[in-house]
Amino acid sequence: MIVVFAGGRYLADYMAGSGPGTSEKNKASVHVITKKSGLPTAGEIAEAKEKLAAALRAHGRMASWHELEDYVETLDAGTVKALMNDINKQGLTSDNQRALQCLMNRWAELAPQGAIAWVLKDAEPSKKSWCTEQIFDAFSARDPAAALAAWTQFRTQPGASAPMMSQFGGGGLGANAATFALNRIFENYAQQNPQGALVALQGLPPGQRSTTLYSFVFNAWVEQDPAAAATAAANLPTSAARNQSLDAVAQSWALQDPRASLAWAQAFPPGKIQDDTIADVLGVVSQSDPATAANDAMRLPKGDNRTKIVNTVLNNWVQSDPVQVLDWASHNLTGDNYNIVTVAALQQESKTNPSSAATAAQDALRNLSNLSQNQQTALQEVVDNAAVK
Repeated sequence: MIVVFAGGRYLADYMAGSGPGTSEKNKASVHVITKKSGLPTAGEIAEAKEKLAAALRAHGRMASWHELEDYVETLDAGTVKALMNDINKQGLTSDNQRALQCLMNRWAELAPQGAIAWVLKDAEPSKKSWCTEQIFDAFSARDPAAALAAWTQFRTQPGASAPMMSQFGGGGLGANAATFALNRIFENYAQQNPQGALVALQGLPPGQRSTTLYSFVFNAWVEQDPAAAATAAANLPTSAARNQSLDAVAQSWALQDPRASLAWAQAFPPGKIQDDTIADVLGVVSQSDPATAANDAMRLPKGDNRTKIVNTVLNNWVQSDPVQVLDWASHNLTGDNYNIVTVAALQQESKTNPSSAATAAQDALRNLSNLSQNQQTALQEVVDNAAVK
């Protein structure tokens, strides 16, 4: 007899304190499934197939998902494996993909090592990589350290080199199953314990420590404690991984607190790290508050980096509000910089307001000095565009 709570968590989980609690609502949701020991019978497998198909046929996609998840959460490992063996013989249709996702999640919850062994030995090539990612995603959501330990064994097996396929099994994505599984592990690890995830990441062989994994760790860490994440990233040894980590901190922190992140970036000694982190921060700020980003950029010390950052901010801004860019440029820029921004803004404005853009372009052609031949041609095209429309 197997005692199961709603949501598929076993009584042992609750007694160990790993379940969602033992409220009256949870206690009331206990139900009992009677099951013979050993493998499911042919009749039980047939019944399970029918119930799985019924859940997939539920009206509406969301209703189908809920019914599918609720049903799969009642299954034991033997029945899950039997259903997986059946779907393994079929094509990777949309319904089968949904069923596989729920079944693999359940199997990873009940017996992850058995699920991993099945993928390596029995999964069809078209499903191997996709199932691998699902298993390690579900496994690491519950116990990322154990999932990583299992992955270190898994990656040495022949099946781990299966190419990662697109959503429905067609076409390679340029990476293998082990790589995608490791990404899922560190995404989950970082959400639960970014400090522990960083320790685990640095414990991997150098060839496995991709910059993508560092991004997962520091993006998640910034959400929990940006100052601590920033310190940890800065303390990494000089490397591409450190650069990627600092980029991740700058961009994620800028979304939370633009002023604090900019102050942090400016505190680095003058040089590439300071330049890059300031550019990261202001690039993010420019998406939501381009005027502030542009003003902050203009307060930077004169030089190539300031010019580069100003251009990036204005390029973002001009896509959404070229008129405001023109106004800002008239108060902040001179010479060729002003000419460049004016031409870009009028070209963008011409797409939605050709008449007003043409009038401004004619003024620019008459009044701006030192326009290049290309700039003059671009402004004349803005004028001509209004005439055509």
